[in-house]
Amino acid sequence: MAELLRPIEKTRARRLDLVMRKACLCLIFVLLAIGLSPGVGAASTPEGPEFVPGEVIVGLETITAETVEGLRMSGGRIIKEISALNAVVVEVTVGNEDEYIQSVSLIAGVRYAERNGIGQMAYTPNDPLWGFLWNMRIIEADSAWDVHKGSSSVVIAILDTGVDYTHPDLAANYVSGGYDWINNDNDPMDDHSHGTHCAGIAAAVMDNNIGVVGVAQAGIWAEKILTSGGFGSNGDLASGITHAAENGVEVISMSLQRYPYSTLVEDACEYAWDQGVLLVAAAGNDRKNIDISPSYPASYNLVMAVSATTSGDRFDSSYSNYGTKIELAAPGTSVYSTVLGSGYGYMTGTSMACPHVAGTAALLWSYTPSLTNTQLRERLHKAVDDLGTPGRDIYYGYGRINVHKALSTPTISLYTDKHTYEAGDTMHLGLDATNPDGQIDICFVVLVVRPGGLIHLYIHMHDVVLPADFSYSNPSFRTITLPSLPLGTYKWHAALLHPSTHATIATDSAEWQLS
Repeated sequence: MAELLRPIEKTRARRLDLVMRKACLCLIFVLLAIGLSPGVGAASTPEGPEFVPGEVIVGLETITAETVEGLRMSGGRIIKEISALNAVVVEVTVGNEDEYIQSVSLIAGVRYAERNGIGQMAYTPNDPLWGFLWNMRIIEADSAWDVHKGSSSVVIAILDTGVDYTHPDLAANYVSGGYDWINNDNDPMDDHSHGTHCAGIAAAVMDNNIGVVGVAQAGIWAEKILTSGGFGSNGDLASGITHAAENGVEVISMSLQRYPYSTLVEDACEYAWDQGVLLVAAAGNDRKNIDISPSYPASYNLVMAVSATTSGDRFDSSYSNYGTKIELAAPGTSVYSTVLGSGYGYMTGTSMACPHVAGTAALLWSYTPSLTNTQLRERLHKAVDDLGTPGRDIYYGYGRINVHKALSTPTISLYTDKHTYEAGDTMHLGLDATNPDGQIDICFVVLVVRPGGLIHLYIHMHDVVLPADFSYSNPSFRTITLPSLPLGTYKWHAALLHPSTHATIATDSAEWQLS
């Protein structure tokens, strides 16, 4: 369908910014002098959904010549195709967007039609309050690096204003192949500093005698989806997510906020998740409960929402959003990292918290590469310091991320080769375990869950003893011919036990269906 599409003009970037300025919603840049190192901040920014004038997103069953012609005959012109999601962005007459949506919604093969919403980067005005890398010390990253520093085999996609890939503290970890969706070219160079700052928090180069260091030594991938003024559309956000996923990135970091809900973007998140990608986003900086006032992309179910903490290790109520959707907290207030011009500076916001979690995810994934994105997400929930109300709460989620705990705590992951079986099938049950500390046993427990109660089949079997600094991985830990059992949901359970006290150190389970 490429011949049906026209290139996106570079003036589109200016149009996005102009829309916001005309509404008196301008973004003001402030230069803060911190010795010889500049910081970058922003003044008040718009609230509530805004939309790109004259643009509509249309989701289709399939993209065919007939549906394209139907969109054209209704008064639209396709300016972008997102083939992985069977969706297009259509240019229409400004002011007729809602009328066009009503018209094309009646066309056979159209799944949905919606305005192309505008969002923005997620940081707030800041002043330097503390020195340099307090954030890395408070999450115990330095202790984690004694165990593992990361691997370039795991790549973090920064969806933002771009990344200054020439920065001496980023260049060695940069992975080419990203895209500039604002200017429609293959050069996602940052023209603001926000994306470069986030990239440095996640994965600035270690041991190069230059500047700062990121949470993980991981690959940095750039998808430029925001203008130099810090605004972007849902169409470009979805394009960045799908393009990164199609190119094999493991973690997507989105320091973004205030996008209106979009079926297109939710489909893009599902597409990336199904590719095995972990998605992380800033909770936003409006001091709001996102259960009541959602802040997308953080509010999508498949995205981990991250709130912000201070150098005093407390939730920053002066700007950070909160709510039951919050999964983790991380340092966000006056965080020092890379900026344009080979420099360094402070920024504040949940934007800064987000790449701490993305970097931790990349570090843990390179340390335990067999984890699925679901297992990794669950492991991150446990790699925390519980600072608020015991257990999960609306400010810290499961807790403030602790990188050392992510690598130093004994862990276990149990998985099956598929999810649905019939009696007589052969099941391959896999198990991964790590033990950075003292000797432990793996205890294998089988439970059956069905309506009416819980049935124990086996109590436990000690299978493997793991000495310290040892990893165990076996995709066929158990090969089982399934007996005739009542139909329903079953769970295999495994645990790590202290060899002397038999105290439980870690557990995991694998759920499957007998049909």
